[in-house]
Amino acid sequence: MESVEDALKYLAKQFESANVARVQWQDEKKQFQAQLHELEAQKKIQDDYAKELVLQVKMLEYALQQERGRYMAIIPAPKDKATNRVERANTSPFNSPRNAGGGGGGGGKEQTVFRKGSSNLSSSSSSASLKHSETKGESEVSRGGG
Repeated sequence: MESVEDALKYLAKQFESANVARVQWQDEKKQFQAQLHELEAQKKIQDDYAKELVLQVKMLEYALQQERGRYMAIIPAPKDKATNRVERANTSPFNSPRNAGGGGGGGGKEQTVFRKGSSNLSSSSSSASLKHSETKGESEVSRGGG
């Protein structure tokens, strides 16, 4: 009978070791599940943060696009450097659309303002310009015959 008792002891030991292994496996499973939940929560936080950053970047790109649109509406793109210089030299606050309509007694004549010492003065308008510069002292004005 010893062999039956030995067999039962052996089976009891095996059952006990299997039971211990099962309990240990369940503990490890709980630990890994807790770790998995923690990592999933961290991933969700990072994904939310990434989505928020993408939205902020899109918002900033849109704002930059709007500002560029406003800036381009105010300042036209330069066509050519030489043409741009001539246009800047010929523009003045006196050539605004409200003053060019002839409502100020100018008879519809175009006015051009030159800086002192400018080489753009023509010989026909130099006498009128010099008379005006003596009275004003700041800028020279000539009237073009139009």
